Amino acid sequence: MKDLNNEYSGEVEEPEHPFSVLVVDDEPYIRAGVKQLLAAQGYQVAMAGSGEQAMTQLSENRYDLLVLDLGMPGVGGAAVLDFVAERCLDMAAIIISGTTSVMEATTALSKGAADYLRKPFGPEELLDCVAKARRTLRQTRVGRRLQKFYDLPFVGMALSSPESKRWMKCNDRLCEILGYPREELVNMTWVEMTHPDDLATNIAEFERVLRGDSEGYTIDKRFIRKDGVVVFTTLNAKCVRHRDGTVDFFITTVDDITERKRVEEALQESEALNATVFNSLTEHVAVLDEQGVIVKVNAAWERFAEENGAPALARHSVGLNYRSICLSAVGAFGGAAAASAWAGIEAVLRGTRDHFTLEYPCDAPQVSRWFRMSVYPMAAPRRGVVIAHEDITERKQNDEWLRLCEARYGAIIEGQTDLICRFLPNGILTFVNDAYCHYFGRSREELLGANLMSLIPQEDQAGAAAKLAELNADHPSDINEHWVLRADGAVRWVQWRNRAILDEGQDLIELQSVGHDLTDQRQIEERLRESEEQFRLTFDQSPIGAAIVSLDYRFLRVNDTLCQIIGYSADELVGMSFLQITHPDDLDADLAQARQLIAGAIDRYEMDKRYIHKDGSTVWVRLAVRLLRDAAGQALYGLPTMQDITERKRMEAELREMSTTDFLTGLSNRRYFMARMAEELARLQRHDTQRAAVLMFDLDHFKRINDTYGHATGDVTLQHFANLARGDLRKIDTMGRIGGEEFAIILPGADLVAALVFAERLRRKVAETPALMGDQPIPVTVSIGIATMDATDTRVDAALIRADEALYRAKQGGRNQVVAW
Repeated sequence: MKDLNNEYSGEVEEPEHPFSVLVVDDEPYIRAGVKQLLAAQGYQVAMAGSGEQAMTQLSENRYDLLVLDLGMPGVGGAAVLDFVAERCLDMAAIIISGTTSVMEATTALSKGAADYLRKPFGPEELLDCVAKARRTLRQTRVGRRLQKFYDLPFVGMALSSPESKRWMKCNDRLCEILGYPREELVNMTWVEMTHPDDLATNIAEFERVLRGDSEGYTIDKRFIRKDGVVVFTTLNAKCVRHRDGTVDFFITTVDDITERKRVEEALQESEALNATVFNSLTEHVAVLDEQGVIVKVNAAWERFAEENGAPALARHSVGLNYRSICLSAVGAFGGAAAASAWAGIEAVLRGTRDHFTLEYPCDAPQVSRWFRMSVYPMAAPRRGVVIAHEDITERKQNDEWLRLCEARYGAIIEGQTDLICRFLPNGILTFVNDAYCHYFGRSREELLGANLMSLIPQEDQAGAAAKLAELNADHPSDINEHWVLRADGAVRWVQWRNRAILDEGQDLIELQSVGHDLTDQRQIEERLRESEEQFRLTFDQSPIGAAIVSLDYRFLRVNDTLCQIIGYSADELVGMSFLQITHPDDLDADLAQARQLIAGAIDRYEMDKRYIHKDGSTVWVRLAVRLLRDAAGQALYGLPTMQDITERKRMEAELREMSTTDFLTGLSNRRYFMARMAEELARLQRHDTQRAAVLMFDLDHFKRINDTYGHATGDVTLQHFANLARGDLRKIDTMGRIGGEEFAIILPGADLVAALVFAERLRRKVAETPALMGDQPIPVTVSIGIATMDATDTRVDAALIRADEALYRAKQGGRNQVVAW
């Protein structure tokens, strides 16, 4: 293969992790300046103030680039470069130094530094050096990856000519996929073995690369093998260009997906109507500490929550009190099942049960499913529980789909370790590669001549031997998986691709196995299954109402808690617009924020709003709404959650009334009345053309009523007067009990004449309408003082004082009369 580092001048893929830089300098201001400059360009930057600190960080973390001061005290830059070289760290280095020594620069470059900058240097100089080092590092890594990738036995790989479309070079796996020996395949073009129905698409993509419209393509296509069998593949072609931009050759990988296609077709027959749901919903897990606080969730949990109306759990799960969430969410079960569910969860949290499981139905918008909830305590010494949710309706289908997807990914991932060995039919090893030796922790000398079965646990030896014994001329290849023993005592699970090596008489003379460690994959799959089991209850068992809402405000899915809050069943709510059940006074505010959310002006909003319950009552909720967007940022669904705060609102209203109302008469108390006086005076001072009058009332001989009939009758008399006066008030008027038998009224907009008319009418009404204590009438009269409010008043109670003086004159003048100040 050509030296791609020299020949390939195009862009290469970025590493999957952010490009990270370690800045090492004993001068703090230089470290800080370099970090600020590089961080502004999007680099991930760490710092070290000495050679010792740099070595520690290099041992513990992975970096792509080292910006290194050569002349530091103690362990200098040269020692750090030696440290990097000794450990074969995959990174580039740029030297920055305040000296002008040519020898020093030569030494640094000989130790592997990519470039050398002399202090002081400009920002552009540093950025150019970093960019150049980054390009060089990427090209070096790509060259290594391509060589490793070409040697993979699980993926067909070839080089092909852009002019003749002929395979120029191919590996054994491609020969195996296409059924041709290498000597035939390298003299053929990929065109002549492409299925006719796929040729036009392949040619179109190929020509786009030749024109320079793209650098490569990935397609699913069919090849026709030498034996006439059609094989389905995933083909990935990348071009390598000359420096003038023309294509030099193509690097092509071919992955046999025939079996996957067969399984996909079988799955599609049963999943045609809801394939998207079945393929995206997987198990999910949350880990809780002993206080019921979420300490960890997996990615499937977050995805499930985001898609099912629980954005708070999707983005901010860690730290939430899951105990309170579950306590509310059990309503999703309904009836006795709900009580049983929470009782089981709580029992495991307390440690009175070692585990708890429950199967329950869940009605989604398109299909009914059954779920199994499992609750298990954390293994000692940790405390807490793991809550798992498993969809037992589609578990097998989803597991198979996940396995196929991961197998495809695993076939092309870079850096796989392949274990290759050859052995005689009796199991004696005759060849092992370096990866095989490293994996098993034994030298080549120890392994050659040893029996293959000595590397397999005794309980698996019979099965492994039986599979190998099946290989012959009629059955030359096979795949087998079993446990293996390493020198360090570790037991690992390995998949082996076994092939029989036959002599000219088709007799078995040797066998070859190519192994791939699947232990981590199996453990990940197991953890994923366990974690995804726990999350599936989140939406349906949420302690707060949750829904998925379309962009035209219609409910697409609701949980049982929301149904309980609003009084409608899920069948009634799905398809209904939330506009239909929102209180009219809250509709405009809710819609305004919803439109801002859809437009992208805000990322969420919260508000207190009212819904109209199915029974006609008003329900207060605390609403929080987020938006689910696709990868392009387009809005998909609204994800509202809501808590019933009706009782809280009722209590708040009662508290407000208690703080502003006189308990006996139901009128405003003195504090609230004076606050209204202040508001009215402020209004007059803003608009000097406005008017207002204040009236003071005092029940005549009220002490005599108390002394004669008792305080209960006195209370009835006060209530009687308050009711009579209240009947003559306008909505804008305010009446308050100032103290004892004294009352006051504010008449906004009234001048002195209007106030006199109002007061005289009320005085006569009171005199003509005695209070009743049982059947006994209690005569009542009232004295009234009137004053107008003046915009020049400097005190809030100035007008009240004037009205009180007028009241005093009314009482002095014989009572039961009106006097103006």
